[in-house]
Amino acid sequence: MQTGGAATRYTPSDVPPGDVFTVTLGPSAALGPDSLRQWLLDQIEAAGPGIGSRISTGDIQSQLDGSLLTCVCAFRLASGAQRVVAFSAIRQRGGQARLAWIESSPKRAVFQRYMKDATRLLLALTATENDNGETAASPPRPHTPSPASTPSSSELRRLSYTTTPGAGVPPSQIAGIFSHNPTQFGVGGFVYVVPEPLLALKDGTYYEDLDVPPSAFNAAVARRARPKAWGWWRRTGNTYQIQNRKGAWEDARWFGPLSGGAPGQKLSGTYSHLGGGGNTAYGGGTMIAVSRSLTFFPDGHFQGSHSASVSSHEPTSDVGVVAGSNGANGGTYRIDGYTLELRFGDGTTDRRSFVFMDDTKKALYLNGVAYLREDGK
Repeated sequence: MQTGGAATRYTPSDVPPGDVFTVTLGPSAALGPDSLRQWLLDQIEAAGPGIGSRISTGDIQSQLDGSLLTCVCAFRLASGAQRVVAFSAIRQRGGQARLAWIESSPKRAVFQRYMKDATRLLLALTATENDNGETAASPPRPHTPSPASTPSSSELRRLSYTTTPGAGVPPSQIAGIFSHNPTQFGVGGFVYVVPEPLLALKDGTYYEDLDVPPSAFNAAVARRARPKAWGWWRRTGNTYQIQNRKGAWEDARWFGPLSGGAPGQKLSGTYSHLGGGGNTAYGGGTMIAVSRSLTFFPDGHFQGSHSASVSSHEPTSDVGVVAGSNGANGGTYRIDGYTLELRFGDGTTDRRSFVFMDDTKKALYLNGVAYLREDGK
């Protein structure tokens, strides 16, 4: 391992002659007026001449609410040899970003030999950040950022219609919370059905994506911020109906109403969510996977963890480039109706919408994301 300036580089001592495998974590840098995407493109452009002639560039893959971007490129050296480089741009607090990259000879044997240890080293050395711009020692959680924070666009949107707890939608205005199943693009680009909670109000409107606790949900602001997430509903006997774009009523494919938790209710077990992106469904070679989990204990404590990984197989080589990060933290929790309050060890409090997906309590919606209990009991 070598440290030059603010950059740290790892090179195994027994790389075969003629082969290359390095992992580099660059220094933090100011984003300035640029988006993280443009910043990553600029970094790749700047790094190119020092590596060789770029012969292919993969699509930029976005993950963790846009706070982690990855791009895999293939380069040809003046000697004719090839290199595969996986670039990762990580958003940090205070308008900063950090670049990490893995450079490998296009040989599967080289990749397989060193990648596991290289990933472990990155986890030990880096301040790789999760979806909220926090270090790997912090849990993945939404929060109200300090003035120095740089939240993602989706977090800013959510914060715009999050109000003081208790000042949101009162229980008397809630007709029920239901599941519906829109299609989404998941890990590898595959299309699949993802259950999602919606909030039905007694005024005849509904909101498709319940990503904040109702008690802290400013419906008026959300109507302006996300007009396409709203619609009209009605109940006819035991059938729920929604109004389509043409104004006609059709039966709604809703499941519910769903229940929240009793005040002070305790849970036991680990609930996990897997998400990601990529283009393998379309013949590409890039896939990103993100896993988040919360382990609840009956004594009121919890342990949170997350991990992220990216893999890519460029058509110009037989190598698979993989990078990853993980982190964990914990504290105490409290359930009250449709709200889960997490109090972390650093004093931070995080409130998420909380809904049981069915009567078995084997699955939860937390801020609109489905978490399944791993033990299945």
